[in-house]
Amino acid sequence: MFGGEVALRAGGRFRVRAEHVERAADVVEGQVTIGPQDVSVFGTEQLIVFAPGAEVVIEAAGGRTFFLCTTIR
Repeated sequence: MFGGEVALRAGGRFRVRAEHVERAADVVEGQVTIGPQDVSVFGTEQLIVFAPGAEVVIEAAGGRTFFLCTTIR
């Protein structure tokens, strides 16, 4: 299991590796978009669970955004 807090400025990106089977992100402050397929916007206090094997790129939608990214092998 791996957990970490990630801080992104507006437009900053973070790639969540597909090799981990169970992955999730919890938006703590601000908004993030998830892509590259079917881009969606998520806000504060939303838990996002990613499909196994999917490529995931998280981008800060505005301001300075903080979120917690957790992956479990």
